[in-house]
Amino acid sequence: MALRLKALMGVLMACLITIIVDVSLMSPTDGASNMRCLASSTREPDLSNSVLMGRRCRSPHSFNWPPGLNCLWRSSNSIAPGPGDWVVSGGEVHKDVVIVLSGNLTVRAGGNLTLINCTLLLNCTYDGECWIIVEEGGTLNVLGGSTITAYDPKHEFFFLVLGRLIMQDSTLSECGFNSTYMGLLLYTDEGVLLENVTITKCYYGVSTYKLANITVRGCEIVGNEEYGIVCYKSSDMLIENVTITRCYYGISICKSTNVTIGDCEIVGNEEDSIQCDQSSDILISSCVIGNSRKRLSTGLWLCCSSSITISNCVVSRNEWGVVLTHCNHTSMVGCEVSYNGDWGVDLFMCSDVKIVNCTIAHNFDGMEVLGYNITIYGCSIRHNDYWGLVCEGGDIEVYYCNICYNGDWGLMCDYCEDVEVHYCNIYSNGDVGLYNFADALVNATYCWWHSPSGPEYKRKGDPHNPEEVYSDYGREYLAYEPWLTEPWMPPDEEPPDVVFIEPENGSYVRGSITVRAEASDNEAIDRVEFYANATLLSRDYEAPLLFKDYKCEWNTTTWPDGLYVLEAIAYDGVGNSNRTAMLVVVDNTPPTICLVRHMPEEPAEDQEVTVEANVSDVVSGLDKVVLWYRANNGAWTGVEMVCLKGVWMATIPGQSASSEVEYYVKAWDKAGNTVRSSIMTYQVKSQQRAEPSVAWAVVVAAVGAATTVMAIYSLRRRR
Repeated sequence: MALRLKALMGVLMACLITIIVDVSLMSPTDGASNMRCLASSTREPDLSNSVLMGRRCRSPHSFNWPPGLNCLWRSSNSIAPGPGDWVVSGGEVHKDVVIVLSGNLTVRAGGNLTLINCTLLLNCTYDGECWIIVEEGGTLNVLGGSTITAYDPKHEFFFLVLGRLIMQDSTLSECGFNSTYMGLLLYTDEGVLLENVTITKCYYGVSTYKLANITVRGCEIVGNEEYGIVCYKSSDMLIENVTITRCYYGISICKSTNVTIGDCEIVGNEEDSIQCDQSSDILISSCVIGNSRKRLSTGLWLCCSSSITISNCVVSRNEWGVVLTHCNHTSMVGCEVSYNGDWGVDLFMCSDVKIVNCTIAHNFDGMEVLGYNITIYGCSIRHNDYWGLVCEGGDIEVYYCNICYNGDWGLMCDYCEDVEVHYCNIYSNGDVGLYNFADALVNATYCWWHSPSGPEYKRKGDPHNPEEVYSDYGREYLAYEPWLTEPWMPPDEEPPDVVFIEPENGSYVRGSITVRAEASDNEAIDRVEFYANATLLSRDYEAPLLFKDYKCEWNTTTWPDGLYVLEAIAYDGVGNSNRTAMLVVVDNTPPTICLVRHMPEEPAEDQEVTVEANVSDVVSGLDKVVLWYRANNGAWTGVEMVCLKGVWMATIPGQSASSEVEYYVKAWDKAGNTVRSSIMTYQVKSQQRAEPSVAWAVVVAAVGAATTVMAIYSLRRRR
């Protein structure tokens, strides 16, 4: 009997231990809620610790070669998901993991995927087998040191964005493999921000098609097979502080509008640095362009485009520097074009072009102008190996320029009419200073020819002064008397001083603002003119008494968001002028808040609650994010949130049982725009004594049974 009792007790204790172990291993996250592929949290993809997401399969949407660009879709159901795919329909956040994906990644409409410090490897067995697709209404956030690349660099993937994309402080590589599946293709008007992103070893770096509202800021686009950036039929683009190098081409803009390229370095590419075709409202400012590595390259090539401003750029060491063909309403201001192997500046069939205060020096040829209504003002055209300035066309004005030390002719006119050259210093050129081949009058009065006696009239020139002039059709086709008896300088040699007072250079502005500049002169100020991207805003003729500041009111809400060059030009009473310029970013678009949530979802009394939110701003960037909360309709309390790896977080202190807590998130961007999330609530539960679980009920029953057996055994022995 004792042996039977011991055996029964052993079975009961074994059952008890098994039940306790099973209870201890249970977790509320077991099951489908677990992520399908979590791996090492190290930054290097340690594939020994990673798991394949999906499996190698021939899914219903697999094909030997993807369709062409004309088959790209804008609907969410164009491709049915296969068994190896990762489909995001709701909100997902993944941190510090390596993900190996052997299928497509699709972010559906309403889906929001955030990757923070993650490595995503697309495991293709042939080019284009795997795609990343962000559908219309979907959002993909790639943040905080994340990397997206190919598992096998021999087989690249394709990345298509039809919805919203935010990439910050991340890397994209091995994406795209031909001119149809070029890499990262943005086909959306829902907003794209690429900030501090490295894009390398792709076919194209960034491609846009019928896109609106994109900001590319602080990125490095390096070592891509074809283009750095391609903009096709796109609008409202800001490319700021971007480096593009070691690509075949730098930037290509085609059939696009309102594109701003500012403070960029586009250097060391194989061929053209910037191409612009059939586009309008283009601003290229404060860029370094050139040092192209192939012969026949062009630093800046613009064709069939209008309303273009090129300001304060350096264009050097290309075959051609700046080439404009069939362009109109174009301004080039304050640029240096130098050390190019052919023409520094070449205008072909252009109209309404102004070239102001530029230096064109040390090129093979300086500047060729073929067009109508061309103004060349205050330029230095010097030390070019062959010709200085060649004019063909009509209504060409050359004023206040220095044309000197060029290897052959200083200024040559051919097939032209209505050419006016005044108040220029023309001297020390290798051949004739001004040669007129045309059977039309060239008026070159009031110029300085490096001699009080005026120029020499002869066909063959020399580097010595006085300078020579000549006309193939006789003296009556060249007017050069009266001439200046000393070098041209303004009668008042001192130009005005002008500086901006507000806004600050590099600031972000919104709404209606006051632009103020302080101007002074040794004699008197006549007026101050204010410009935004070379468009006149206002003229102010009167400064307040005892003050020297001039102002204009600028309603930025009527202008697109983006980077603007503000200029203030001060004029004195005799026409001397001086200008100052600064950059501002217009931002009338508030930030975006999504995926606001709290953890735990059902907090107990006195338990702290963490609130997380995904917040972004595509233009000026975020200034601050504040969590506001209150309990039981009390006063609102604000807590400034902190950003950890792309997610904004703050803590609500623990509250008493049965409290109702309300909270919302408010965000400010650097321009002062604000946005507020909807108010969310949670109920604080009381700390209740846990009910005995089934497992413990079984334990109690087992112990009770054991006790009963022992009692029966004891009674029997007594009998």
